[in-house]
Amino acid sequence: MTSATRSVSRDDSGIHHARGFDEWKAMLGHRFVPVRLVSDQGETFSGTLRERALRHVSVAEITADSHRVIRAPSQISPRDPAVLKLSVQLTGTGLVVQDGRQATLHPGDAAIYDTARPYTLAFDETIRCLVFAFPRSAIDLTDRQLSAVTALPVHGNDPAGRLVVPFLRELGATVLELSETQAMRFTHNALDLVTTLLVDVLDTDVEPHGAPTLADIKDWIDQHLADEDLSPGRIAATHFVSPRHVQNLFSNDGTTLSAWIRGRRLERCRRELAIPERAAEPVAAIGRRWGFTDAAHFSRTFKSRYGVPPARYRELAR
Repeated sequence: MTSATRSVSRDDSGIHHARGFDEWKAMLGHRFVPVRLVSDQGETFSGTLRERALRHVSVAEITADSHRVIRAPSQISPRDPAVLKLSVQLTGTGLVVQDGRQATLHPGDAAIYDTARPYTLAFDETIRCLVFAFPRSAIDLTDRQLSAVTALPVHGNDPAGRLVVPFLRELGATVLELSETQAMRFTHNALDLVTTLLVDVLDTDVEPHGAPTLADIKDWIDQHLADEDLSPGRIAATHFVSPRHVQNLFSNDGTTLSAWIRGRRLERCRRELAIPERAAEPVAAIGRRWGFTDAAHFSRTFKSRYGVPPARYRELAR
């Protein structure tokens, strides 16, 4: 044990004090996963950790002078626990950097980061923040969805933030006073709220990092035009984005998702109507194959696009 480790001040209430940056590094350098801590303050550095460690979740309130926390690729191992962290800024300003994004956190703001990938936390002034650490499995998001929301700020003045952040803040303030049963119940409630926050972030207009392009989605739709369940929900779920995000991609392209699908299906019908080998097949059957279950609706929609009903188009194409 190093002298720095021995000199960290502890009490029985879950509060740990560090006097000097070496003590702070000894306290936090390997608490969950290996990280590198950097500060210019040296022996003048002061930090306090209030922590409640439960079975699978920990809640910590950190008060510390300016410093940085760096999780480098060389420090990441498949043997490390799959831990996510949510940082809630209480005072001062913090910066969370991961996956090519950075979130500047002001008091009341929050952001999530994944310890399985490199990240940096930067605090250029004395700050106070809450850090919730919990297993990756506690959040019901796919890996792709999770990578789309890391280092994206949840602002405390947003509608969801106004509901969730105060609960997280009060939990952090009182967690040392709760019984283990109470603390476990409230932290589980907190994880449900965190999931709600992240889903809300996914439903914003921010394009997720690494999300599929409009061309990707169009290519996939083209391969599934005959599917009866070709719905916005299925398309979004397949590509690990929200339905709103898909709709926005098409809106930015000057159309709508439903209009684009309808146009592609009509084009497939038009091609088949012009094939001589299919001249004996009923027009309605061709429409049904490409999603037009109502023959009259198919005829009207086809005429609106091509100027003549499908039966007449077949005659002219011969």
